[in-house]
Amino acid sequence: MKKNTHALVIKMPSRIEPLACAVCDLDYPDHFYEWELLADNCKRLLVTATRDHGKTTFFSTLLPLFRAGFNPNYEICVISYSDEQVMKIISGIAGLVEDKKLLQTLKPRTASI
Repeated sequence: MKKNTHALVIKMPSRIEPLACAVCDLDYPDHFYEWELLADNCKRLLVTATRDHGKTTFFSTLLPLFRAGFNPNYEICVISYSDEQVMKIISGIAGLVEDKKLLQTLKPRTASI
């Protein structure tokens, strides 16, 4: 009989959920808990899910923001099927950093002359 490991993953505490819900006003569906665990424990990861499961929200927005919050030298490279999609993702990240007070420390500093 196969164990239901998904139920175990859902009950694990999340480190990213407070960022998603309290700071960014985003939902944190059950499968994000599993993706968080996988992202923390896998050097390389391929996630396949149908549209509207939040792949971009989790992997291109929440995870990079969370990691950048703990590592000021963290670099993000956004890759997508089109330049327009990349700009949409980058604009979304920039908008969150601009709009959310708790994310203000992630704003790049301008060079002083």
